[in-house]
Amino acid sequence: MTIKDFVDYFENVAKGNKIISHATPQDRVAFKRIDIEDVINGIRSDLEGVSMYLESPEIKPADALSDNPRKLFKGAFLIMKPVDVSDVDQILEALDICQTVCDQILAKILNDLKKHKINSLHPFKIKGFNVGSVDMQKVGPIFGNSYGYRFTFTLDQTFTSNLILDQADWYSDTPFKI
Repeated sequence: MTIKDFVDYFENVAKGNKIISHATPQDRVAFKRIDIEDVINGIRSDLEGVSMYLESPEIKPADALSDNPRKLFKGAFLIMKPVDVSDVDQILEALDICQTVCDQILAKILNDLKKHKINSLHPFKIKGFNVGSVDMQKVGPIFGNSYGYRFTFTLDQTFTSNLILDQADWYSDTPFKI
């Protein structure tokens, strides 16, 4: 899986969800890529309504010394809705809506995984999803006045290469001294 595969999948999830409704360019924009630094630095959002903010995945090697090294993609996205922060009822309604969207996205991922297991020709590159790795944390107010959930998960992938050194990738005169 590439980072582009990751982003494309979740952008399509946002486009297909009726609550997020990121269907056409003339509609409101309801999907944005962000980095955690954006959240920490308190960016202001230009998105309206229920929106998805996809974070770039963190990548960690696992079992690197075994015969089957793995690559763990730690992914996250936010489902947020702007509210009047002085209105507790609006905040609770936003949290309910955002939790519903998170549940819908989880159901979509599980359905796509199931389709891929039944038909390996089904183009699904988000493999290695484990529902046990999912965590949904309430967040808000961020981006000025939005509340919702941060949905985190891990994808267990194989490396695209087997981590075998290819001498063609290296200059022959590179000084490696041990």
